[in-house]
Amino acid sequence: MGHIPDVYIINPQIQPRAEYHMYADGKLCLYDWREMPWRAHMDLHETIIPWTSEWIVFYELWCLTGKWLGAASMHGTEEKKSEPLG
Repeated sequence: MGHIPDVYIINPQIQPRAEYHMYADGKLCLYDWREMPWRAHMDLHETIIPWTSEWIVFYELWCLTGKWLGAASMHGTEEKKSEPLG
């Protein structure tokens, strides 16, 4: 099993909040690792890059509506290095 790529929004700096699926350290919550564990052979151009783009769209919608309109799952802490907010 490979290491899950860490993705951060650097500019503009976004304060982490559970409402828009961001971990306390600022890392984006892009998918539920319990449903599909990250594998080293997974291609970034087919996974992380489109997921990040989608996260940005849903974040912008959250800024407009105050609601996360994307898919969501419960944040758990099992086997995770970063503790999620909320």
